[in-house]
Amino acid sequence: MIRSLNAALVAVLLVAAPVAWGDTFHVEGGSGSDSNDGSAATPFKTIQHAIDAAPSAGRSTVYVNAGVYHESVSMNKAGLSLIGVGNTVIENQATGITALAPDLLIENLQVRNCSYGLYPFTDNMTIRRCRFAGNVYGMVGNGRGFNVHIENTDVCCSNNVGIYLWLATAILYRVNLVENGWGIDDWAEQHFAMNDCIVAFNTGGGIQLHNNYASPVLESNDFFQNNGFDIRGGSGQVSALGPRDVTVDPQFLDEAHHIFALKSTSTLLNAGIDVDGLPVTIGAHEAGVLCGAMAAATVNFSSWTDGTGRLVTDSAADVVLSADGFLRLNGVNRGVALSPVIDLGDDAATSTNAFYTALEELEHPSGQRRVVDADDATFAREFRLRAQPSTFGALDPSPIWMATTSNGNHYNLRGRYLQIEITLTNQGK
Repeated sequence: MIRSLNAALVAVLLVAAPVAWGDTFHVEGGSGSDSNDGSAATPFKTIQHAIDAAPSAGRSTVYVNAGVYHESVSMNKAGLSLIGVGNTVIENQATGITALAPDLLIENLQVRNCSYGLYPFTDNMTIRRCRFAGNVYGMVGNGRGFNVHIENTDVCCSNNVGIYLWLATAILYRVNLVENGWGIDDWAEQHFAMNDCIVAFNTGGGIQLHNNYASPVLESNDFFQNNGFDIRGGSGQVSALGPRDVTVDPQFLDEAHHIFALKSTSTLLNAGIDVDGLPVTIGAHEAGVLCGAMAAATVNFSSWTDGTGRLVTDSAADVVLSADGFLRLNGVNRGVALSPVIDLGDDAATSTNAFYTALEELEHPSGQRRVVDADDATFAREFRLRAQPSTFGALDPSPIWMATTSNGNHYNLRGRYLQIEITLTNQGK
């Protein structure tokens, strides 16, 4: 049996029509123009121009296509949603995103190498599926911010402080605070809450509580190898962990490349509790590995290759593994991703009824279930499997490939050694 919990390996056939609400604008940094009308066919060039074009009342959505944007963005209109489509990056600014109005949604954006990634929090805002990396301060609540929700987000990779809470409150759900100075620097007067988060490898410490302000409400989090302390109070005392909190190695998929999906051997899989009391994986991402029928048959996605044999961690490969654990096309319209040859671990094993599954992404954009990849450009169109009793090379012409479907069974494969091929294309859904 082959299983994957990464959405790059599944084509879910049911896609609901997007919900139409408010005004919608599109941004394309490469081919767009601020003289355009901001439609999908003729997008704007800059994010700020799209925000400025949105009405000052009501709800509007700005979709930002993949690319690197060197601009400081001011979200100054209530009810605004700013959503990245694909690998969308804001970088090298004094402040990446300035939030100046309530009721904001920020989704699927990377903000990196800024003095402030996001400043400040505002009331009733949601930050979802984002990545704040290499900033001096990842996110800052400076005297503002009631009912702030941060979900499925990486705050990582050399932020001096991951999240700075000054008189602001926040609810963190499935957030990775990894490889920062301090994970959280808290001066809040009210409790903040953390559920199903990972706080790990922070060089200064995990959570610093100042002046004995209100202690956080913690449940089902993982604290691991934070230098000095996991949680420290204002007078220097080490604070207790919350119920169901653990201190185990999260087993990130590829920490060297800052890919913080989890290996299939991680004890954090389904170890948390969601709002309905059901099991949920601790951390921002699901498993990023492929598992065979036997417990020993585990292959990391980072060991996959493109059709020429280049590892997907190679920036020159046609298909690359992105920081959020997805396989993406890299400057080509069509590419192949090949798993290594997987040893199922049993000479008598067969791959009859082999199948692979994935969890659906969150709704993205509004009302639409994402499939295959987190962007609107990459889709899995072809799935093939092959197997035989003896081992073979990943690029060998034999054994022959057999077409299959995602989440489907295949009844004609036999053998201990098995390989999967996925063809990705950006030519239609």
